Amino acid sequence: MNTLTALLARDELSSAALDALFEAQHRRPGFVRDLLAAFRTLDPEVAWRAVWLLLRVGRASGEMSPEVLRALARRAEEMTHWIARLTLCQLFAQFPCPESSREELFPFLDDCFGDERVIIRAWALTAMYAMKDDERFAVLVERSLAEARLDRKPSMVARIKHLGSARKPPLNPRPKSVSAS
Repeated sequence: MNTLTALLARDELSSAALDALFEAQHRRPGFVRDLLAAFRTLDPEVAWRAVWLLLRVGRASGEMSPEVLRALARRAEEMTHWIARLTLCQLFAQFPCPESSREELFPFLDDCFGDERVIIRAWALTAMYAMKDDERFAVLVERSLAEARLDRKPSMVARIKHLGSARKPPLNPRPKSVSAS
């Protein structure tokens, strides 16, 4: 067990401590690799900590490598803690799953869409939405979207509104400038 995994496995680890850990280490070479190792080996009750830090790394850099996404997709079904499930849905909503790993990830997202917590359902839908043009999942995504439209809870309404604006072109697109030649 590496030092980072041991730290993340502690019984008590506050969000402030996780923030401090992120600030201290997110630029360190090997940090993402160590987080993936922790994700694979930590008990599911605390594995969310590694996922949460990975999401923070992705948001800070604006990208997530396909290798990391594939590794997370392979293990997503094992995540049982609600924070891990929510964070994975948020991560895959921001950084869409590579096409080669979608069949591994989609059952997890579909299961999350059935969660009792509306926030998890809303983020699962957002992550699924990235697969709407994949013929393997298009019908399932549309079915989930139709079901979600019936949910009047604020977080689902907000997600549906966000997804709706993501697929609509601007009403008044600016004309392209024409050069005077």
